[in-house]
Amino acid sequence: DVSNAPAPPPGPTVLTITTDPTLPSGSIGIPYNTALAAAGGTQPFTWTIVGGTPAPGLTMNSSGVISGTPTAIGSTTQTYRVVDATQTAEKQLTIAINNVPQPTITTPSPLPNGIVNQAYPSTTLAATGGTPPYTWSSTVTPPLPTGLTFNAATATISGTPTASESNVPHTFSVTDSFSPVPQIVSKELALTVSPAPLPLTITTGSPLPGGTVTQAYGPVPLAATGGTPPLNWDLNPGSPALPNGLQLSTAGVLSGTPSTAVNVTPVFRVRDSATSPQQTATKSLSIAISLPGPPNITTPSLPNGSFNIFYNQTLNVSGGIAPLTWGVISGGLPTGLTLNGASGQISGTATQTGAFNFTVQGTDVIPQ
Repeated sequence: DVSNAPAPPPGPTVLTITTDPTLPSGSIGIPYNTALAAAGGTQPFTWTIVGGTPAPGLTMNSSGVISGTPTAIGSTTQTYRVVDATQTAEKQLTIAINNVPQPTITTPSPLPNGIVNQAYPSTTLAATGGTPPYTWSSTVTPPLPTGLTFNAATATISGTPTASESNVPHTFSVTDSFSPVPQIVSKELALTVSPAPLPLTITTGSPLPGGTVTQAYGPVPLAATGGTPPLNWDLNPGSPALPNGLQLSTAGVLSGTPSTAVNVTPVFRVRDSATSPQQTATKSLSIAISLPGPPNITTPSLPNGSFNIFYNQTLNVSGGIAPLTWGVISGGLPTGLTLNGASGQISGTATQTGAFNFTVQGTDVIPQ
């Protein structure tokens, strides 16, 4: 016999869990939601957890949806079971809960100092970590001093402050692009805005201490008041030069060893460290460099010598400018003795007896 009746429907296929063994990772404090999947069998399915340690803060409903807000970091593995009317399938699945990457404001505290009524050095805040790009809040707590603004689009502080403050902490906030919940971080940055400086003035009086040729001068510090330190010293353009051998440091210290006699009045200049505007002061200060006193022979008399015995004596001198040149200008030395023209030493072996009178002269490098 031939039957035309339809074949019976096929039986259900094998029920399996098709979700990858490694579930999507989550982040602590961030809502989590993922659905498990199965194939084969006959719906409806019922899901349960039959083994392992659950991730803190997460639960699964009977439809196979894992959800919640993780409360601890770590990796957990559980055995999940799905059942239909006639079949059961099980599978171990692992889920990792991580820390949320946090942004950090890296700009150091304190911020650059400002000065009342002077342009503030434009300062751009910086952040790192988390999930770029970043969005800065335009709200600064407490507000910046009057005249200063914070551009949230460029994260830049700029302007000209009109009020002073001392080491006041201002709180800045930045938000990253982490999904689904962007992360916010704040930081206190201290700011000092100093009062406008007093007028810059050179207070050193004229004349400056005098000096002497070939003798060390100073050091003589110049002084000024007002302005914004540190101060920078030099000679005003077009000023007469300093005496030869003297130098002026940028700190305003005059020193050296003068080499020529002169009386001169240089124009000294001092500038402060402000940029807008910078203060400058000038002042003429005279300085006299004199020659030392003439050489003075201090040897009162010479000891007697003996016939045919070696004689050695050196003449002493004070003042003048070395080196000296020695000579006998009248009379004569005993026969056998000589005068060293460079050292003033009288030496030799006398070959004649008697009393000898002579006049010696010492001449320095600048005749007196």
